[in-house]
Amino acid sequence: MKAGRLFLIFASLLFGVAISGSAQSKVGDVTYLEGGVLVQREGQALDQSQVQTGLTIANFDLVRTASDGLAEVSVNNPKVPAMTIKVSPRTQFSFELSKLEAKQETSVGFSGGSISLKVAKLAGDQDLNVVLDSAVMGVRGTDFTVTTVPSGDLLVLCREGDVVLTDETGKEVHAIPGTAIEKLAGGRFDTLEVGSADPDDFLRKWEQARSAALKADALAVIQREVQSYDRLTDEFAEEYAALKEKNAILARWEAEDKGAGAATGIDLEKERAEIADLLIDLRETQFLLERVYFRLLGLKDYHDQGFGRGELGRGVSTAAFFERFERDSTELEREMAAVRAAVRLLVKRSNGVDPTAIVDLKKFMGRRLVHLKRMEQKHLNAKKRT
Repeated sequence: MKAGRLFLIFASLLFGVAISGSAQSKVGDVTYLEGGVLVQREGQALDQSQVQTGLTIANFDLVRTASDGLAEVSVNNPKVPAMTIKVSPRTQFSFELSKLEAKQETSVGFSGGSISLKVAKLAGDQDLNVVLDSAVMGVRGTDFTVTTVPSGDLLVLCREGDVVLTDETGKEVHAIPGTAIEKLAGGRFDTLEVGSADPDDFLRKWEQARSAALKADALAVIQREVQSYDRLTDEFAEEYAALKEKNAILARWEAEDKGAGAATGIDLEKERAEIADLLIDLRETQFLLERVYFRLLGLKDYHDQGFGRGELGRGVSTAAFFERFERDSTELEREMAAVRAAVRLLVKRSNGVDPTAIVDLKKFMGRRLVHLKRMEQKHLNAKKRT
């Protein structure tokens, strides 16, 4: 059977209850909407007729705004600290609610763009993190904005309260009113003085400066991100193919959600273990791939304006790469959405615990090294057999 046909079978099984209310875990509601806004749920994009003020936002939903898109989400799940999230144009994030040890963990998986969060004080058994591939922001109750540009540069500007930022080495810094924390791509945290300046004006000037720097160095940035993208898409394709081999289990779980009976005891434990082993590695790869992919969406806009045009090596031009990137984007987005749908099925059968959650970048990087060594050994063993 051809891979494309197999994917369609797999996707249709995962997407079968895409907007079923019984399958959702409500996070909050859309309270404002303007322009182009995409909401992806359980493996597919909701019809635009549904994406309007009053829409329920569910656990594992992904939200992306277009160049003219604005949105505001009121988070009102009793398990989650009350908050308002204001979403700027060209922004992507997702919600993930799960249990972690004795705490209720809420993660805003931030791919890039700009979001402003106003968060009520957290209860003692709650954790809230905003997660990027370069930093995790731990929140106790505050008002702050997280902004990136397609180069990967990051700024966290705190208006009220305290935000703790942790990088991949475990280093921590605090964003407090009157300061902002900057982290340029590949660099370390730096504290910038905002002082009495208007925070919004400070943020605009920072974005303008980083955009100008990106335009001046666009080809090098594109070359770096393309290398990451090609490596991660190869890795993702291999791991995704392994998940598709467990299609029968995922199909059974979907049937269970529709009331067709449920596996219990040893059978359920065995199925959970099989799916979890695959998804832990796959989500780690996807965590990085989603963010590289989103940066390349932004870099394509710069490239279309004439910035960063050139050669990537081995006779491949930036124009040829972005043609391939655009051609492959629909299927790749479908596959990444299918992985999130599979995680939802797993979490539902794990008493709300998400074994694939990423909330500590230092631990993630340690697991990542083990993951890559295991894949390398697998490839070596395969070569020996041939």
